Amino acid sequence: MKYLAQILLLSVLILTNSCSKIGFETGIKGKVEFGSGDCMPIIDYDSRVYSDYSGKIYFIEKTKLDSLGQNDINELLNNSLSDDVLNGNLLTELPPNTYIVTIEKLEDLGKYEVKIEQGRVLSYDFKFWRCTSY
Repeated sequence: MKYLAQILLLSVLILTNSCSKIGFETGIKGKVEFGSGDCMPIIDYDSRVYSDYSGKIYFIEKTKLDSLGQNDINELLNNSLSDDVLNGNLLTELPPNTYIVTIEKLEDLGKYEVKIEQGRVLSYDFKFWRCTSY
């Protein structure tokens, strides 16, 4: 019986550790949510309702965005790192850099700036809002 309990404990430990590995050491993980609605003054942020986002998310190098000037933002997006988010779950390997994070609808561009450091997976949650009236 003692032998069986040790095997069971070892099995649980192996499963727990193997499931927690994400396969890379540098990147970002978190939750991405999206909502839309009124942006008329006075904005009641507490009444906003968000849903899990599914779609493309972009990681624009901050230095490239800062030097964009009159160039086309769509070209910058096409040349930026991106990933697909499903049901709000973000898990992406990224090289170390400072990024501006946005979704394909470009809401809140510049709102989220993240710094990815070598050997670290940053945990960060994002909420994007589309204004339907001003």
